Amino acid sequence: MSAKELLPGLELYNRVRAGFILQNSSLGEWCRNNGIQQTSAKACLHGTWGGPKGMAMRDRLIKDSNIEHLSLKAA
Repeated sequence: MSAKELLPGLELYNRVRAGFILQNSSLGEWCRNNGIQQTSAKACLHGTWGGPKGMAMRDRLIKDSNIEHLSLKAA
């Protein structure tokens, strides 16, 4: 799954959070380590911050959460 296939919304937000949890981390910890407000990260993942900076942050979150390489299927 590529970053281009992942549309902003609740599902993307939940997948990114899960990706960080699977790395024994969290979205909040990633935000603190990168000097990003968690509300900004949430807004870009939900698509409410969809300008160039929001899209760049979304791509970075997808990459850093490693969800492109994970299969997160419900059991």
